[in-house]
Amino acid sequence: MGSQGELILKWLVWPMEQLLPRHGKYVGSSITIQFHAGMMPLEQLRQEHGSNAGFPHSSKLYVHLGCGDRHLSGWLNLDAPNYDISRPLPWENESVDAYYLEHVIDQVSSEKACGFFFEAFRSLKPGGILRLAFRDVLSLAGTVTPAFRQYMKNKYPDTFIPSNKVGAILAFYRQKSLWTVDLLTEVLKSAGFEVEVLDPGVSEHTHLQSLERRSDRDEHPFDLLGTVCMEAKKPAYGTQVRQAPADFRVLSTDKWNGCVAPFFTDCTRTGNHLFQIAAIYAHALRHGLECRIPWKRREETVRLRAWLGDSCACCPEGGYEFPVVYKEPCFSYRAIPGMIRKGAIEGYFQSEKYFEEYGNEIRSLFGNLIAPTREGTAGVHLRMGDYLHLTSLYHTPDVPFLNEALARLSGNISKLVIFSDSPKRARKLMDNVPEARRFEIVMDEHETLGALRELTSMQELVLSCSSFSWWGAYLGDQDKVFIQKEWFVGKIKDYQDVYREKWIKI
Repeated sequence: MGSQGELILKWLVWPMEQLLPRHGKYVGSSITIQFHAGMMPLEQLRQEHGSNAGFPHSSKLYVHLGCGDRHLSGWLNLDAPNYDISRPLPWENESVDAYYLEHVIDQVSSEKACGFFFEAFRSLKPGGILRLAFRDVLSLAGTVTPAFRQYMKNKYPDTFIPSNKVGAILAFYRQKSLWTVDLLTEVLKSAGFEVEVLDPGVSEHTHLQSLERRSDRDEHPFDLLGTVCMEAKKPAYGTQVRQAPADFRVLSTDKWNGCVAPFFTDCTRTGNHLFQIAAIYAHALRHGLECRIPWKRREETVRLRAWLGDSCACCPEGGYEFPVVYKEPCFSYRAIPGMIRKGAIEGYFQSEKYFEEYGNEIRSLFGNLIAPTREGTAGVHLRMGDYLHLTSLYHTPDVPFLNEALARLSGNISKLVIFSDSPKRARKLMDNVPEARRFEIVMDEHETLGALRELTSMQELVLSCSSFSWWGAYLGDQDKVFIQKEWFVGKIKDYQDVYREKWIKI
């Protein structure tokens, strides 16, 4: 345990990880630890046994954001995805002594960076300092020499480097915003800071000295190319917590530019909404865009946002007025074109292929819907309700399917939990399944999102062909999942992309 109450994980081969206590969990840059019921809180262990004296302790709270694999001694070293500067900061008003960010603000949009500046001002103590290292566009003039271009080519041989100098810098450093000393000074002053411009490594404050010119790396002559440092100080007296203006923009004249949102239609339900959010959020991550969600568009999404809590801060509210710029052309997977960089995106997107490479981010976003595994218990989801009136389109589980699936459950399964929108019909159906008689049967009584969370906790699953079922199995990631081999009845035939590879189709 560190002096700030953080949990410090020191690995044999991986970089040290620092996790902060948040909402009953310990949250690090990419790791979250949640306690099982009955476990002794780590704070109690700390009080009984003391902190590990091997780590430096300080009464000061210094926060290094966007740390990558570099950990500064005496600092909290945190990084995305859990500590993304585009999200609200987790620290209380006037609680942080200093922030340090090296080439982080140019990795997000100018709008997100500006929102962070106001958050930093709010959470810094009077006299606290935000130190920024960034590339000043005007300082880059004449620096893109033939030698630097050769360095770029050697380091990233597969990256296209434009011929113009600013474009080359943007491409090589993967920047998403451009800053100058004058521009950043004005932005920081508007947030309430007193600003000082400095050279890399220079500061009158001991804890902020030599952070850029460091001895733990072999500096290449191009590493600090165009780098300027600023120390933004929160005045010691007479300051008030400020909020960023709702319409704050720096380099954007189009309020939709670089921002996408899902389009929720009237016929969609919770499972559909999860697919839509996941697909558009992944598209935004893939192309460096902002994802906004019209959370208040439907009652189901209002409840979903309440369930997700802080984890959905990466997808802020918005997009209500966005025009639809792309519609899903068919049920099977078709990648959303990369040229779609703004506006609303409409479709069902019922395939993991839309967000497969961002599985960790999706599970983090929907993390409050995931429950610990209940060994020895299998879940059976019976979507009946509206499906019974649409038999020309949808399959509903029948006795032969259920009987075979239950017969193939693991030997330690002794209890079945039945999830259904028609509980009486579901119970009657189960009474006619011979294999069901060897199990204890319980009917789940949770409302929609509570039921989905329970579904994720099942050791194994027997599913209906529904998006609700799909998300219970995806978020739970069970090893055994049984489902009917035909998702639709009738004309729709291109549905194979909806199945996950390890599911057992009957």
